[in-house]
Amino acid sequence: MKLSKIPIRTKKFKLVGIYEGIEFEGNVGVSLGVLDGMDAGDVDKVIGGLKKIIVSWNLTDDDEKPLEVSVDILREISSDLIRSMVAVVMREISEAGQLPNG
Repeated sequence: MKLSKIPIRTKKFKLVGIYEGIEFEGNVGVSLGVLDGMDAGDVDKVIGGLKKIIVSWNLTDDDEKPLEVSVDILREISSDLIRSMVAVVMREISEAGQLPNG
C-alpha cells in the first residue's frame, strides 16, 4: 500500500491546568521521525512536528476569529503552551500504544 493511501487517524487532545479549555484535533498517524524530532527539543522540529500533527484547534485571536494552524502562528504562541501541547501529544500517543517502548 502506498503511504499516500494510508488513512489519517485523528484524536481530540485536551489541555489541562492553566490551559484547560484549549483543545485540538491531531493526526496520530504521523511518522516516528516526526515524534522523535519533537522529543529532541529542536525548536524548528517541534514547530514543524506540531504543524504536521494539528489538524484544527479552538484558538482564536482578540476578535474571537479562529486562528489558522500555521508555522507562523505556532511561532507566536508562548513556549509554555507549546510545551504543554507537545507533552499531551507524546503522553496520549504513548499511552495508546502508538510508540514502541525504548
